[in-house]
Order: sequence, then C-alpha cells, then structure tokens
Amino acid sequence: MMRKMRKTLILASVLALALSGCSDDDESPIAVTGVTINEKGQPASDEITKTVPTSGGDPVEVELEAKVTPDGADQSVTWAFTELPDGVTIEEGSTAPVTIGTNGTVTITSDAVPGDYEITATSDSDSSVKGTVTLIINTLVVKQGGKALTEEVYEVHKPNSDQPIEFKAYFQATDVTSEATWNFDDADANSHITQDDAEKKNKFLVQAASEVGDKAIVTVKYTPSGGSEQGFMFTIKVIDALVPYERILANGNKIYFDEEKNIEIGDNVYSENDKSAVAQDGNYILEDGTLLVVGQGKVEEALKATLKKAITGGDLPKGVDIYVASDDDNASDIEDGDVAYLANGGFLPRADNTYMVTDPGAGETSVFAVPGSDGVINVIKKNLTKKALADGKEVFFLDKGNVEADDKVYSDIKGTQLETKNYILKGGTLLIVEQGKVKKVQETLKKVVTGGDVGGVETDIYVASDNGTASDIEDGDVAYLASGDFLAESTNSYEVKEAEAGETATFKVNANGVVKVNANGVVSEVTKT
Repeated sequence: MMRKMRKTLILASVLALALSGCSDDDESPIAVTGVTINEKGQPASDEITKTVPTSGGDPVEVELEAKVTPDGADQSVTWAFTELPDGVTIEEGSTAPVTIGTNGTVTITSDAVPGDYEITATSDSDSSVKGTVTLIINTLVVKQGGKALTEEVYEVHKPNSDQPIEFKAYFQATDVTSEATWNFDDADANSHITQDDAEKKNKFLVQAASEVGDKAIVTVKYTPSGGSEQGFMFTIKVIDALVPYERILANGNKIYFDEEKNIEIGDNVYSENDKSAVAQDGNYILEDGTLLVVGQGKVEEALKATLKKAITGGDLPKGVDIYVASDDDNASDIEDGDVAYLANGGFLPRADNTYMVTDPGAGETSVFAVPGSDGVINVIKKNLTKKALADGKEVFFLDKGNVEADDKVYSDIKGTQLETKNYILKGGTLLIVEQGKVKKVQETLKKVVTGGDVGGVETDIYVASDNGTASDIEDGDVAYLASGDFLAESTNSYEVKEAEAGETATFKVNANGVVKVNANGVVSEVTKT
C-alpha cells in the first residue's frame, strides 16, 4: 500500500513540473502577413528609376528598405534579384555591374546594362511572404542622325563646305529628348569647330577651313527627376577628307564608300545625300543586285550573285523594284523560304497582295506572297502563262498551255487573282471569270468594231456569233467590250468595220448586250453590201 502511494506522488510531481513549463511568458511568434519595399527616405513604390553613371564615374548606390507587417513581426528579410534584363546574369558573390547587398543596398556601375531589374525581399520568418520592386536602370545617351554614340570620339571627315552636325540627348527609359546642358570646349582654340549659341546648344558647325586633327570637346549633363546629375563627354574630331567611291542603288539614289575598291565587310558607307555623314542602319541594294546589310554605318554583310530583280515597279506605295534572294541563283524560280527585299532598302513588308515576277527566266513567270513581316516567301505559284488582252493589257494563268476552265487568273498589275469579270484575249477568246478562276471559254468571239463610241470612250467591240462569223450579225448574238463585260444598252448604232467579203453591217444592243437587228423600229435592218 505504501509503495503504491509513493508511485502516485512521483507521477503527480512530474505532471506539475510539465505544467509549470507552459507559462504566459513563452508566446508564439507573430505571423508575417506582408512585405513592402521603399528607397530610403522615399515612400513605398512598385518601381524605382535610376540612371547608369558616367563612364569612369563613381558607382550609384540605391538604399532599399523592407517593411514587414504587422508591427512586431520579425523584420529580417533576404534580398535577391528575381528577374533580369535579357542576357544579364548575376551570380552570388560576383562583382557584377549591378549587385545587391544583404542590407538591401544596390550598387550600379557604369558597365550596367539598362533595363528592368526585379528585386525581391523574402521574409526570413515565412518564405512564402515576399515583397517586390522593379529597379529601372536607365542611361543618358547622345545620338547623331538617330544612332547612339558608342564611343567617346565622334569622327567627321574634313568637309568640302561647312558641315552642320546636330546631336540629341536622350533619357533611355522613354527615349524622349531630355532637357540637357551642353558645354563646348574648343580644345585647339582655333579648330574651326563652333557651337551654334544663337539657336541650339546641341548644334555644331565643322567648317570647310578645318584641318585634319582639329577637335572640340562636348560635355552633356542631365539630372533626372529625383536623381543626381549624370553626364557624357565626347570629342568631335576632324579626320581625313573623304574621297568617296560612288555606287548607284537600285532605286537610282547613290551611296558612297570610303575606299575605292570592291565592297568588303567593315567598309564605311556614307549617305546618298551627305557624303560626310554615315549612312543609317538598313539594307541597301546596289544596281547590280548586291544587297548590303549596313549597321552603324559599316557593311556588316554583303549578299551577292543570288539577289535578282523579280519585280519592276512592285505594287507598293512608290512602285519600287523588288529583289529576291533565291537559293538556286534564279530569281524567277522562287521557292518557299526565299527572302524578298525592297530596292530602297529593308525587307518587303507584310502585304495582302501577291507579287508577280515580271523578269522571268526561261519563259517562266511566277507569283509569290509575303504573309509575314520578315520578308520570307512562303506562298508560291509557278509556271504562269501570259496572255495579252484585247485592250493591250496582260493577264496570267496558272497553267502551261491553253486556257481551260478552273485555271486561276492573275492581274498583270498586282499579281492578285482577278475579280469576277469577263476578259477578252487578243485573239478574240472570251473568258468568263468568277472568283479568280476561269468559268467559261468562248472561242467564236470576233472583233467587229474598232473604236466604238461607248459612253464617249472609244473602245473595241467583240461579238459572239452562233454561226461563227462575227460579220454576219444576227438577233441574239452578244456584243462585248474589249475591256470586259457585255456592251451595255446604247442609242448608237455600231458599224462592222472588219466584215468579210466587203460586207458591212450595223447593229444595236439591248440592256443585256444582246444584239437586235430586227425591223421593230430600233434597227430597221442589217445592211450588207
């Protein structure tokens, strides 16, 4: 009995000790509900914008702060980049142009790639709770002729006459001209490079009296909203006089090269309008069909031999020529994957029309379409037969022989399928076309009137005669205009001028083009002599 009581007392003591450990002083941590981020001294924001510092200048530091809610919750967070601009990688512990410390301080050097950097602060107490902010890193850029200066020396050939050069400063985030301060220093004291103080601080004049080696220093400064002053310094330097080698473009304009030799990769290309200005980026097609791909004023690629003119006066706003780069060295044999270029530069733009090869080889004619925006051809129609219309125009058929029903018919202008209409071939064949296909071919059509007066317009008239002799016109025959469709009702009489055996005849038509030659008062008779 005594042993049992002692055991009970021991258990009670243990229970008491266990309960004494659950005191009010040992509370559970406060649950984290959110994290917000702000730049030190600034309100919280989803975006923070900074500018890349000037080359050689001190790095820019951005102090970020994280606020964990609710109050009283653990405020510790871990900082990290979660999204970076294309091509940018940042490894932990590296000395990258953009880094973030454990305290949230971001360091930006002059080598930083502009773009959007997403930064995340993750709660150390609950990794599922995070706050994000986008750091937008911009840069002050200076452009001339639409191209950014990538070097700190801007070279200009010694001009034959005074050469004005205008620069523009841009804040890269929006690419909108910024309010910048332009400072000019004539480094040589008499360089014959001057600043246009009267009109534009960013406009400079290189005089014809300048000498090779003359230079002037330009400093551009800009202070973005809420940021520190940024700057860019470059030198305008006069180099050797340009003796250009002229080449004619396919559209008749001219461009110039810095050396008198065959075109090679890396050659400088100058504008057709200004021999001292570097040509803008783009594609240029020379008269011989060579395609020059020009970037930053230099030849980056030259495609020769396989580029041939496919269309003279293509269906474009200015009727420019179109060239095709064809793998088989024959532009008339156009295939899927070939690329079409405009004679005045660039790819052939997206178009709803198809395009017809008007300079075919080996008697072959083709049409193609460019449904994409990169100039690649992927709709092909080959072996078109050309037929002349009675009015002198041309149409093309998707076959190799005689025109038959269901043959597709294409316009001589656009290369698109013809709309529903009647077309008369030069030989007198009437084609009835619906939705771009031949529905009927009538062979007995003959020209009976040359220069008939239809609505005040002189046009040829053809008649479809059941007896096969157009000069022997009868009731029920049908008269057609050379330009298509039947002859509408007219109060005029028409005289057959191409009669057989010296015959002549007159006729009229009703509203359906049907010839009326009876004696009902409309036409009294058919006169034969």
